[in-house]
Amino acid sequence: MGSVTKAFWRDIQNRYLQCPEVFIQHPELRWITKIDFEKLEKNPVRRILTIVNQTKRITSKVISKFGI
Repeated sequence: MGSVTKAFWRDIQNRYLQCPEVFIQHPELRWITKIDFEKLEKNPVRRILTIVNQTKRITSKVISKFGI
């Protein structure tokens, strides 16, 4: 999660926190108030997925370059 993405989600989170009445009509949105975006980024599973995705991109580039 990049800094721009984190800022985007934190802004959305703050807007929801400023309007608690929205949760009366849409209780399914409460999850956004409980997320710690800093912790989410440091999650070990997230890091593993990032490494896997980077490896896929690099492998794809190598395969394309060498026609494997």
